[in-house]
Amino acid sequence: MQRIAAFIVRFHGQIFALFMALAVVCCFMAVQVGINADMTKYLPASMQMKQGSDIMNEEFGEGTPIQLMVRGPQGSQEREDFATTLQGFSHIDSVSYESGSPRFDNGDYALYRITVSDGPYSDAVEKACNEARGACEVRGYECWIDTERLNNAANNLEGVLVVGVILAMIILFVLAASWLEPIFLLFTILIAVVINLGTNLPLGEVSDVTASCGAILQMVLSMDYLIMLLNRYRKEHAPGVDPRIALENALVQGARAIASSSLTTIAGLLCLLLMTFTIGRDLGFVLAKGVLLSLLCTFCVMPALILWFDGAMERTRKPTPYPKMRALSAYSFSCRYVLVVVFIALLVGGLVFKGMAQPAFVTPSKNPDATVIQEQFGVEEQLVVLYQAQDEAKSTAITRAVEKMDGVASANSYATSIGKQRKAAAMAREADMDAPLVRMLYYYGHNDGSVGVVNGSALADYVRSGFADDMGDMIDADAAGKLGSLADILEDSLGDRSYSHAQAVRALEDHPSVQPGNLKLMMLAYQARYSYNPAWTMSMEQLMDLLVDEVLDDEAFDSAFSGSTRQSLLDAQETLKEGKDSLVSADYGRIVCSVALACDSAESSALCTQLRTLLDEELSGEYWLVGKGPMVQEMAASFSGEFNFISWVTVGVIFLIVLLTFRNLIIPLLLVTLIQTCSPSLWAPPSTTPSSTPPTTARRAAATAFAALWGRPTATPSAPSPCPAASSCWCASCWE
Repeated sequence: MQRIAAFIVRFHGQIFALFMALAVVCCFMAVQVGINADMTKYLPASMQMKQGSDIMNEEFGEGTPIQLMVRGPQGSQEREDFATTLQGFSHIDSVSYESGSPRFDNGDYALYRITVSDGPYSDAVEKACNEARGACEVRGYECWIDTERLNNAANNLEGVLVVGVILAMIILFVLAASWLEPIFLLFTILIAVVINLGTNLPLGEVSDVTASCGAILQMVLSMDYLIMLLNRYRKEHAPGVDPRIALENALVQGARAIASSSLTTIAGLLCLLLMTFTIGRDLGFVLAKGVLLSLLCTFCVMPALILWFDGAMERTRKPTPYPKMRALSAYSFSCRYVLVVVFIALLVGGLVFKGMAQPAFVTPSKNPDATVIQEQFGVEEQLVVLYQAQDEAKSTAITRAVEKMDGVASANSYATSIGKQRKAAAMAREADMDAPLVRMLYYYGHNDGSVGVVNGSALADYVRSGFADDMGDMIDADAAGKLGSLADILEDSLGDRSYSHAQAVRALEDHPSVQPGNLKLMMLAYQARYSYNPAWTMSMEQLMDLLVDEVLDDEAFDSAFSGSTRQSLLDAQETLKEGKDSLVSADYGRIVCSVALACDSAESSALCTQLRTLLDEELSGEYWLVGKGPMVQEMAASFSGEFNFISWVTVGVIFLIVLLTFRNLIIPLLLVTLIQTCSPSLWAPPSTTPSSTPPTTARRAAATAFAALWGRPTATPSAPSPCPAASSCWCASCWE
C-alpha cells in the first residue's frame, strides 16, 4: 500500500484530471440510460404469474386499464354519449360503461373503464389520459383519472435526493472542522455518482427505483470513507509535517479500515444478486458498483483536493461541537453485564418479532385521484385466468363458477361474451336490434340464405297485415303505403299455390314493380314469422359475420340497410374481431375477471387459492393466474425462505471479510452479532482486572473508541482525585 499511496500523492493532478474526464463522458452517457418503471419485468422467471404475463403479452398484446371517473353528465343518455365520444379517440382502444350498473354509476358520478392497447408506461397511455381529460374540460365535467403510470409519477423519489443532499450539507457544515470540507466531500461524492450513472449504459436500462434512489443511497453508504480519510489526514498532519507526507501516511494507515468497510458494503449489496426477484440484481449491482466507484474517488479524487486546498482548509477552520463521551463510555462499561442481558433479550425478541412482521409487496398508490375513485366505487383489480386452447370447451362452466366466487365483480370469456350462443330474443336485447329482424337473420343463417317455399295467398295476407310491423323502420312511409296494391298483385299472380323464390320471380315477370330483392325480403319475413324455430341460436360473432359477409351482399336487403348502416356494421365486425382476439388465440384463451378486493388482502389470497383449486379440477392443460393478487400470493409464499437465505449468505460473507481483515475469530463474531441485533454494548470487552485497581486498559479502550467516533484524540486520564470511590469511579471529576 505504501507504493500505491506514494503513486497517488505523486500523480494526484493527473489522476484527478482522468476522473474529471471520465465524469464528463459519463454525463452524456447517463442521459441515454433507459428507465424502466414496470416492476413486473423483474418478477422471477419461475413465477407462474411472470410466465403467464409473458405469454399474454405475446399472444394478446399489452393492454393497460385506465379508470376515468366523471361528475357532470346527467342521465343515462348523456353518459352513454360521452362513452361513445371517448371511444372515438385515437389512443383509446375500448371503453366499458353500463348505464345503471353500480359498478359504473353512483349518483352524480360515472365511471368509465378505458383500455389502451399498449404498455402501462407507454406514451400512448399518457396521450389517452390527456384525451380523456381534454374531453371532460371541453364539456365542463369534473374528472379523476387512475392508472399505473400516474401512480408511478406520484411516487417519484427525486425530491428525496434533494432533501437528502440538503440534510447532509447541514450535518457536514455543523460537524466539519473547516467550512470547505463539506464542499469537497460532496464534490467527490458527486463525481462518483455521475460516473456510476454513466456506467449504467451497458445495462441498457435500470429500474426507476434504482434511478431515483441510487444516488442518495450511494452517498449515504460511501460518505464515511471520505470522512475517515479526512480525519486520518488531520491526525497525520501535525505541525511541521509536509502535507504530502501526511497524506501518504493517511492513505496507508486508513486504507485497511476504509477498504474493509467498503468491501463489507459491496459484498452485502452483491448478495442482492441472489434474489429471484431481479429488482434486487438491478439495485444491488448498481449500488455495489457505486460504492466501488466511491472508494476509488476517495483514494483518487479527494487526495488532490486535500493537497490543493490544505492551506484554505486551515484558514477556514471553525469550532465544532464535541460532546463529551466519557460519561457515556463509563456507564456502558460499568453496566456491561446488564447490557449483555439486554443485548440477548433484544436478539431473541428481534428474532421472534421478525417472523411476525408482514412485508408489503405492493406500494400504496400516492395518486390522489385513485383515492377519490375508490371512495366512490371501491377497489377493483383485474385478474386473468390464462388457459390452453384445448380447454376452450370448458371455459363457459368455469367462467360461470368464477362469477359466483366472493369478491368477483364480473368474469368474461369468449364463450360467455362474443362466442356465447344466444336465442333470438336474447340477441335482440343485447344487440339492441328489432326482434323481427333478428328472427329473419336467424332463419336466413340457419337455412343458408334460402327462403324455402311460400303459399301465394298466405304471403299476400302477410304483406297486407304483418309485414310493415315486422319491418318497422326498415321501410319508409312511401313504401308502406304501396303494400296493399303489392299484396293484390301477389294474390292475383300467385294464387293459392306454393312457390320458391325463383318460381315466384318467374310468375311475376309481368309485374316489373315487384323487384326480385323485395320479393325475397317479403318471403323471408313471412318465413321468419311462421317457420322460425325458437331453439335456434347464434353467437354475436356469427350474427355479425352473417350480416357483413352475406346479408349486405344480398339484394333482398338493399332497402333495409342504408349506406351509413352498412359502415356501422363493418365497424362493429372489426370491433368484435378485436374483442375476440383479446380473449382467444390459436393456442390460448383467457377469462378476464374484475375483483373487488385489494390485491394484498387475505381475501384476495383466498380467492386465488379457490381459483387454483377449481382450475386444477376442471382443466386438463396448464393454466396461469395473472394479476397483482396472484403476484402477491406467489411472492409471499417464497419471500421468507429467500430472505433468510440471502440474510445468512450476507452474514457469512461479511463475517469472512472481517475475519480476513482482523485475523481474529472473536471480532467478526461480535461485529456480525451486533449488526444483527443493533446494539453496541458488546464492544466493551470484559475486564478481569480487580475492582480495587485504577481504571483499566479495557475501560480506557472503551473511552477511546467512543471518542474516536468524533475524530478527536483521547487525553490520557488524570490521576485519581480524592473521590472516595476513585479506585473504581467513572465520574467526570475523575476522568476530565
